[in-house]
Parts: sequence; structure tokens; C-alpha cells
Amino acid sequence: MLGENCISIGWKKACCNIFAAVIIIVFSNTASAEERQYKLEAAFLYSFFNYITWPGLLTPQDLQKPIVCVYGEDPIIPYLVYISNKMSDERTLTIKTINNPESIIGCNIFFIRHRMSQAIEESTPRDTLVVFKPDDPLDSAGMIELAQDGERISIRIDQSRLEHEGFQVSSRLLDLARKAR
Repeated sequence: MLGENCISIGWKKACCNIFAAVIIIVFSNTASAEERQYKLEAAFLYSFFNYITWPGLLTPQDLQKPIVCVYGEDPIIPYLVYISNKMSDERTLTIKTINNPESIIGCNIFFIRHRMSQAIEESTPRDTLVVFKPDDPLDSAGMIELAQDGERISIRIDQSRLEHEGFQVSSRLLDLARKAR
């Protein structure tokens, strides 16, 4: 599986950069619990580009100009911009705010904090990774869920749906998701 090659050229640097990004974000200043939550969510979104291979690509590094689309005016946006500025030499990250389903086309990651409407779910392209932060335990429309447990964020991955859509997930990310349960 792809994640087993983490020590190969490129992956070693990517793995180190992910951990460096998380450390920079989490420990950069003292922040409220809510700010730490948004910083961690942004770090997870960015790190997915290093642990997931999009359909039609051979490695995660093949996606050099990823686009993260965020539904509505979400408080995560400034933290994504911060990460983008810190990691610009590794990848050029574009962040877009989406307010209607037609705008999702071209997004590599689509992040939504609230329940996804049927119109949005139906208009999301197959090669768009849907990451959601449920505000209701019954929400289940995304491929990856950022679950809140106090101040801790864990990830839940719908591996069968990702594989069905043509995504490859590294074993390291799958292990992280399993340990979080």
C-alpha cells in the first residue's frame, strides 16, 4: 500500500513537513480552545494532500496546485491561509469559499462544517475529497470526518467510499484513524 513507502524519496520530506506544520500551528501562540480546534482542522486538511493520492495520479506529490474549497464563511479559512503561506515552497495551495453546489467543480478537497444538502452531495465531482465536521451525530455524507471529542480531533475515514471513488489512502493515515476510535 502507498503509506508503506513513507521512507522513500519525497515521502520522508512530506512526513516531516506534516509534523512540522502541526507543531507550528498548534504551538505558535497561546490560543483559545476554539482557535486550537480550527488550527488542528486546517493542519489535517493540509496533511491529507500528503497521505492521499487522488484518482488518476500516481503519488500524493503529483498534486502540486491543490484547491481546498470551504463551504460558506467558515472560521477555518484564516488558518488554511496561514498554512498555505508557511508551506508555499512545498505546494501552492489555493483556498476558495463555496456558496453554491456548482462552484465545487475543480476543488480537490471540499470542507463543510454543517450537514450537506442533497444538492451539494449530488453535484460534488467524484475526484473531490469531501471532508466534513458534523454538528449532528447523524451527519454522514463525507468521505472523511473530523470528529470532535472535547479539545481532541480525530478522523474517521470511509475507506470503501474513498476506494470506490478512486482515491488511495496511505496505511499511516488509516492507522491514525483506527487508533483514534
